[in-house]
Amino acid sequence: MNAVAHCVPSDPQSPFDPAELRKVALVVSASRGGSSALAEWLRTKNGLISLDGELRPLLRLSGIDDDHSDSDCIGEVEPERIHLLRRLIAGALGAPADSGLPFDAEDMIARSSKTIALQWPGLLDEGRVEDIVRNSLSRIGWSSAADYDSCRLMVEIIRDLRALDASICPYRYDLPSRLVTTHFPDARRPDGPIERRAHEETPFVLPRLTRPLSRWDIASGTVVIKDPGNAFRARLLRQIFPKAEFRVIHLVRNPAASINGLIDGWNHWNFFSRRLPGQLSIRGYSDRFPWGRDWWKFDLPPGWREYRDAPLGHVCGFQWGAVHRAIIDEFSGMGRSYIRIKFEDFIDQTHRGSALRLQLADWLGIHCPEDQLAPPREVMVTHPPKPARWRTRAAEIHEYVEFSRRILDARELGYGGADSEWT
Repeated sequence: MNAVAHCVPSDPQSPFDPAELRKVALVVSASRGGSSALAEWLRTKNGLISLDGELRPLLRLSGIDDDHSDSDCIGEVEPERIHLLRRLIAGALGAPADSGLPFDAEDMIARSSKTIALQWPGLLDEGRVEDIVRNSLSRIGWSSAADYDSCRLMVEIIRDLRALDASICPYRYDLPSRLVTTHFPDARRPDGPIERRAHEETPFVLPRLTRPLSRWDIASGTVVIKDPGNAFRARLLRQIFPKAEFRVIHLVRNPAASINGLIDGWNHWNFFSRRLPGQLSIRGYSDRFPWGRDWWKFDLPPGWREYRDAPLGHVCGFQWGAVHRAIIDEFSGMGRSYIRIKFEDFIDQTHRGSALRLQLADWLGIHCPEDQLAPPREVMVTHPPKPARWRTRAAEIHEYVEFSRRILDARELGYGGADSEWT
């Protein structure tokens, strides 16, 4: 416990105990199913409070989840670690900032410097990062919260970070590639995982504009927790928030697009989730990359060992099916506290999409004015979005979808057998 506590930022005593929170909404989905986009949309809504990214970095920082864990499945843990995790959650939660207020530079410096220092453990100390963020904000000169641009701020910060250590790579952040090539033409794309293990998986999240929680937020707001691993952590989450009423947003996406996205991610320079030294012989991955025998990507469901020497497409079909099967088994019996939405409908830019987003806001019990009903920005993408992009390799994707049916039939998620409608 002492070794873990030594890694925790030196925050003052938490102003509230998350154990007292009364409303929690879980976003559950398999990786590459669109949950990052959904969470990005929810983070901007009044009445909701959330973390900047996923829960997993805090689980790792508190010593609850590490590379020695057998899977993403976590049950109840000892109270000491739960107390530490609650302290970390309390310090990381934020509420949407009012765009009509002045820009709060000091809050941005305090929140973002802690996150960036943890993204590069052993390279940067929090005090040095604070100076860099302060200087970056000074150069930009924002006066209103409405002016805030997370990509612009991160570009400025990275420029100063790289002056200190050239190993800090802009491609490790959730920035558009065109922006990186424009501002950092000398930066090389990564050729493997970061040597120094970070608690947060890459791509790293960008600084988010928030305001400190008010008493009303704590008493009445709904905490949104997004993480694909939520599918396997129901007991743990109820231990963290023992007094909360839980609601579950089950985000689904057709298997062809999901499996295609997973394959792209396994071939990408980011998304490393677990180090499993010498345990992998995944065909199409372990035999292609020098790190391919040691590093797993995305979700690690129970039963993964049966697939450690399978073709990559079968691994991805297993990940998609196993996560959604776990979600159905764990949460679908919750009645009105469970809602299932399709990613294809959620990002739709017509009236159909607006109606679904309004329905989701009503279900969460929050007010969402018309000017906030637009779909979210693109986040965590590996390729420019394109409808039915999976059809460029349709034959092999069909094979992997067929394989995934031994775990989960897409009809259980509301998708018919005619893939001509899958986008």
